[in-house]
Parts: sequence; C-alpha cells; structure tokens
Amino acid sequence: MAEAMYVGVFDEEQVTVPSGGYNPGDIVQAPSGRAGVVQGQRPLEEGEPATLKTTGKFSVDAASATTFTAGVIVEWDNTGKLAVANAAGDFDIGIAAKAKIAGELKVEILLNE
Repeated sequence: MAEAMYVGVFDEEQVTVPSGGYNPGDIVQAPSGRAGVVQGQRPLEEGEPATLKTTGKFSVDAASATTFTAGVIVEWDNTGKLAVANAAGDFDIGIAAKAKIAGELKVEILLNE
C-alpha cells in the first residue's frame, strides 16, 4: 500500500476579495491561515474572485536594517507591509531562502515552508 497518494493541487487558494480590494502581488492571509500572494494583472475589487499563490519563491519587501539568516521563519507585518523577524509580524509567510544582510531591501522567501 502506498504511504502517500496525490489528491490535488495545494499551491493556490481561491478567495473572494474583501473590502478594500487587492492588488497583484499583495501578501494576505488566506482563510486557511496560510500566506498567499495575490495573482493577476489588475487591481481586484470587493466581491470579485481572487487566486492566491501559496507556494513558491518570492522576493518580499523588508526594512533595510532587518536581517535574516537562511532558513529562519519570516513573518509579515500587515500594517507596515514588510517582512519582519522575531515574532513581530501578523502571520508567518515562510522561511528565508537565503540570508538577507543590512542594506538590502528585499528578502527571498519560500512561501509557507
């Protein structure tokens, strides 16, 4: 008997856009609790369907002074719209794919890893 069986694709979630709307590339917390990156080519308004990418490697905004070691948990500050460390964010978005040093404005993450 197989130990695992493929039952579907888990790298996207379909949601309905809440008030305030979404823009392509926005990072949001999906209903499942996972982090999602809004897909598409145009802003989406309240009530429209949206696709959230929930896996993959992404380059995410971070403050210049914030540093990350490869493999550490990266969180999302929904107010400041920045990747943060040390349980300072609103929800986990993944792990740092590589180190980010002071002065860099982006951190590469593996979403929901």
